[in-house]
Amino acid sequence: FLEHKSTKIHYLNYINLPNSEENYVLLEVMNAILKSFGYMPLQMDQIDDPYAAFSIFKAGVNMFKSQKMPNKQDEIFIVFDEFHRCKNYSNSFFFTLDKILSIQATIPEIIVTSALISDEYLNPYHTKAYEGMNKLFSHFFNFFIIPAYSEEELLKLALSKYGDRYSHELLLEIYAYTGGNPALFFALSDSIEAGVKMPSEQSIFENYEIEWKLHESWESIGEINQTAVLNSLLKKRYSISNRLQRQFLEDTKIILPHSNKIGIPVLEKYIQRTILPERQTHEDYIQIGVQTIDLHELTPSLDKLLRVLAAHKDRVVTRDDIASAIWGDKHLDKYSDYAIDKQISKLRKFLVEKGLSSKYIETKKGKGYILRTSI
Repeated sequence: FLEHKSTKIHYLNYINLPNSEENYVLLEVMNAILKSFGYMPLQMDQIDDPYAAFSIFKAGVNMFKSQKMPNKQDEIFIVFDEFHRCKNYSNSFFFTLDKILSIQATIPEIIVTSALISDEYLNPYHTKAYEGMNKLFSHFFNFFIIPAYSEEELLKLALSKYGDRYSHELLLEIYAYTGGNPALFFALSDSIEAGVKMPSEQSIFENYEIEWKLHESWESIGEINQTAVLNSLLKKRYSISNRLQRQFLEDTKIILPHSNKIGIPVLEKYIQRTILPERQTHEDYIQIGVQTIDLHELTPSLDKLLRVLAAHKDRVVTRDDIASAIWGDKHLDKYSDYAIDKQISKLRKFLVEKGLSSKYIETKKGKGYILRTSI
């Protein structure tokens, strides 16, 4: 986005805002526009009614109207990162944010373009907007995923912030370890004393600021993408087949292009240390006979198939129920006796490879299938 034609670019990260209350967030956005014209930023005590969201918009407009405006239109580009965390804010917040970002309707000389980064509402299986922040941005603004900073861009930002505090080699090492993720890059950089090499892994994960950024980075990609990342990490045969999902994960460097490898080493360490131990509970294992089946070894379809059979052990599971479990809302399009029989055949083959009899899955002709607890 640094190549955008606007020279007035503002990057707002919700996590780093000094105050996350609704009106303070709106004030930050309004002040980003004011600063573009060299005006002094508004303070909350300058707002007539600081508890009324719309009063912030009015105060900003009045500030512009009291100044000499440029003769031609001026475009401002605002990048919102982690702003899905505003989803529980009031209607007045969203209404006022809409007014601020569409300020051109009030002051024609100002054009504001905006974008979201790594928004958890981007569901790869839908192209329509959800409620809340995503609906607002998708409806009015240029909504797209911005790829992570290039190495050159991020190092330039680091040099402007840290000066000669770090060697170029150390900055490259930090960049590689954080996969170019800006929040993680600066969190780790801030934790290193001048001239000191990279800290140990133990000290990195004992740093609250870094751990918090890792948690927020992980949460921001949303549950569907988290599942894809975990499956990529755990299942050698797993493939992210959805084009939009893979594009999102590659653009944000969560997954490396054309592979299942995680592109952020420090995030991968975090997943292994924190997320996997929490996820690898009894729910990820199913007992069949004398064998404990690790569901991480299965493909996504077989995982869903075995789960639905295990949830109804010794009872018939109909073909309709199996199709719904495997293909969800699309089961009517993908449903066929052949497709289900093929999945059952694959699951039986897997059980045999684990030293179990294929007879643990019993066919009830014309009805469905049963997973037996014993044979």
